[in-house]
Amino acid sequence: MRIRAAEKLGWMTRGYLLALIIIACLATGQMVVKRLSLRAAASSATVVNISGRQRMLSQRIALYVSRYRNELALGEAGPPETRDELRKATAEFLNSHEDLTTGSPGRGVPAPRRDNVLDAYFSGEPSLDRMVREYVNQAHLVLAASTVAETAQLSIFGDLPTELLGRLDQVVGIYEHNAREDVARIDRLQVWFWLLTLLTLVLEGLLIFRPIVRRTHTAIQARELERTRLADANAELKEFAYRTSHDLVAPLTSIQGVVHAARLLLDRGDDEGVRRALALIEDSAARARILIRDIKMVTVSDVDMALARMDEIRAIVEEVRDDLLAQARSCDVVIDTGLVDAGRVEVSATAVRKMVHNLLANAIAYADPSSDGVQVRVTLTKDSTSLRIAVEDNGVGIEPQRRDRLFQMFERFRPDLGNGSGLGLYLVRKLAQRHGGDVRYEPLPRGSRFTVILPAARSIPR
Repeated sequence: MRIRAAEKLGWMTRGYLLALIIIACLATGQMVVKRLSLRAAASSATVVNISGRQRMLSQRIALYVSRYRNELALGEAGPPETRDELRKATAEFLNSHEDLTTGSPGRGVPAPRRDNVLDAYFSGEPSLDRMVREYVNQAHLVLAASTVAETAQLSIFGDLPTELLGRLDQVVGIYEHNAREDVARIDRLQVWFWLLTLLTLVLEGLLIFRPIVRRTHTAIQARELERTRLADANAELKEFAYRTSHDLVAPLTSIQGVVHAARLLLDRGDDEGVRRALALIEDSAARARILIRDIKMVTVSDVDMALARMDEIRAIVEEVRDDLLAQARSCDVVIDTGLVDAGRVEVSATAVRKMVHNLLANAIAYADPSSDGVQVRVTLTKDSTSLRIAVEDNGVGIEPQRRDRLFQMFERFRPDLGNGSGLGLYLVRKLAQRHGGDVRYEPLPRGSRFTVILPAARSIPR
């Protein structure tokens, strides 16, 4: 029992551990998906922001170049503010371009891997990469010029800024399109992960928690059943101790009283009275011996479990019948047997002997004295699942209002007919239950039938 309880506890522990691992994996997966989503959103926002800033810088460079040229046309060498702003704008423009085309972990810009981004920067004639570098180079030429004439042929004062702005607008559109696709892909991933989480939780509930709950409920029911059984056994033990002490005191008190009377009779020289007193002592001692024997049988749990086959069980029943024949004849009782040899089954020989003896002795003891012919019949049958030993009589029977106490301890229904201990039927039930069986009572139109049912699972071939 303890091993089975430990196995159940180990299974439940493994189930709980597996459930916790699955929940931990789901939580970890959810966190990974969320971090990927945030990282992708941050990266997309950075790239779109930088590419949008590129458009602004291209126009700022064109503005500073035009301002610097106008200042040269007025005969000025160009104020330092315009020169510095132009240098700063071109440097930032070129650095941002490098970040967008090669990647910059420090700024959170990944290297371009999609074909549409690579094509936007490096395809076509001229490519956007070449246009950006040429644009920056011409801005540097303007800074290096000392007269307006030196800048007259530069395309930065022509269509180049407009063409570059158009190409940069296309790149910004591509980045925005890619960002929307990334968001949609991550959103689909989150939806699939959510569905996977729900499915996992459902399977976890069906395959882990449901069996755990069922086994826990079964264990609780078994524990409650065991607690009820122990409570009943404890109450039965208390009653047994009380009734045993009472029933043992009675014959001892009787013996003590008779001994005192015998002493007085002996002093008077009444030998006949002493002999009667000794007979009474012997009778009381016999009743005490029977009671002690039955008490021992009830309290000793290790009943001899020596197994006997079906043909040996038949011999045991016949042996018990023969032992009780003299008692039966003294009460004018006929014992009939219907013992069918139905194959071989292994059961406890000692248990069968005790049960049959008690049932037969009761049937003989409680024969109906008003009946002309008292008959007791013992039958032995077997089917695929059970061995049945039935003892049927046409005796005085059991009153209906007392049948609910039939198998209780120290119940004597007709003390005028028998002087048993009141433990016979109780012992029969205990022995049957101890071997996985039971005993049933059936009232007959005249008399009673007691049937002991024992499991016949240990069948062996002939």
